[in-house]
Order: sequence, then structure tokens, then C-alpha cells
Amino acid sequence: MSDDLFDIDIPQKVVDKIRMYYGDYPEFNELLEGNEVSDEKIRLAIELYVDHFNAMPPELTVKYGVDNFPSKLVLFKGVIIQLLTMRGLIESRNFLNFRDDNVSIQVKDKAQDYQQWIQMLVQSHREEAMNIKIAENAKSAYDFHASPDGVARSYF
Repeated sequence: MSDDLFDIDIPQKVVDKIRMYYGDYPEFNELLEGNEVSDEKIRLAIELYVDHFNAMPPELTVKYGVDNFPSKLVLFKGVIIQLLTMRGLIESRNFLNFRDDNVSIQVKDKAQDYQQWIQMLVQSHREEAMNIKIAENAKSAYDFHASPDGVARSYF
């Protein structure tokens, strides 16, 4: 994988599976016409999450992409967190609360719902991602390395 954030190959079938996991289909979006999230935003969320996973400690020698990510569930949850964050920012920005006499009206009052989903997912996701990184780190520590004299040696 290149250092260029936008150089990750993301097959359409991965985008489709993320959409399926997210449940973003017109028949489920009763208050919307069509999908809530474009393929382009799903790709961006994937790129951002894969970059985040690779950068979070503990660092690994392997840099993961969509094609070799160690856990589909962790990838999907991380991408959903990114999608909810993107949508939550929009909801927060467009929130409107006004009052006229004794009538109070709130428009786009969904930001808190998005924040609750994000918080719930982040708690379980953080532990799952950390467990994967620790396991990968331990596995690489037990790998054999060639010595200068050509003999394979284990450091343990």
C-alpha cells in the first residue's frame, strides 16, 4: 500500500458489503429517497479507517489494505464509525431549535443519536482492534529471521 491516502484499491463488492452491513438501501430509508451514503463516501470511510488502523499503536511492520485486512468485522465496524462520524458532523451542523410562544420545534435533532451509536461502537471496536494488533505483533516476534551467516534463527 502506498503512502498516498487515495491510492487504496477498494473493489465495488467491498463497498456493497459495507452498504449491506450499514443497511443503507432505499427500502430501509423511509424518510430519504435512495441511499443515505454514496459509494464515494463509503470509499473515503474505508480509506480513512484503514489509514487509522495502520497508524494506531502498536505499530506493525505490515501495512494493511482492504485485500489483506486481518478481520472483516473490525474493518466493517471501523468503517461504520467513520460513516456515522461523517453523518453526525452534518447533523450537528444543521441542527435547528426554535420556539414561538409555547411551541418549541427542533429540526434535524439526530446528532445525539449518531453520537450514541459512535460511542457504543467505539468501545467494542477499540478492544477488538487492539487485540488484533497485539496478536499480530506477537506473531511477528516469533518469526524466524535469517542471520548474516545464512542460518535461520528464532529470537525466542
